[in-house]
Amino acid sequence: MLSVLPWFVTVLVSNSSGWAADGLTNSKLMSLTHTRKVLQTLGSVGPALCLLYLASAQASSKELDMGDALALLTATLSLGGFQSAGFASNHQDISNRYAAILFGITNALSSLMGTFSVYATGVILEETGSWSLVFELVAAFYLVGAAFFIALASAEQQFD
Repeated sequence: MLSVLPWFVTVLVSNSSGWAADGLTNSKLMSLTHTRKVLQTLGSVGPALCLLYLASAQASSKELDMGDALALLTATLSLGGFQSAGFASNHQDISNRYAAILFGITNALSSLMGTFSVYATGVILEETGSWSLVFELVAAFYLVGAAFFIALASAEQQFD
């Protein structure tokens, strides 16, 4: 039962993030670009902070009980759900006609990185016997991705 909790909460957050995005843009509180950037930041920086906390707890030999570890892993995955209304929805914003192709390209590239990361995780764990470096590297990728999205993303139509 505990293994499904992070994924269940992620579904709730992903759906809620869409409603939040609609509310922010429809009420004119934020532009669509700003809304995408805010929600993507929550979906990237939030998980990064959780992973860095997990890494620091392990590196300092501070014992986390199972409940704390589960809460942090649940927060890591569920906060990532905000990306549904950030990066994942941005393809439709920049091109109605080519959104499926753009999503396919970005999804394929991320799947390749996911495949490589499984191998890299195995190598790191075999060499160090510790999850700290794995968590730190994933957090770094989240933060770099957030920085690029904040700097470069737009919800303005780019292609016809």
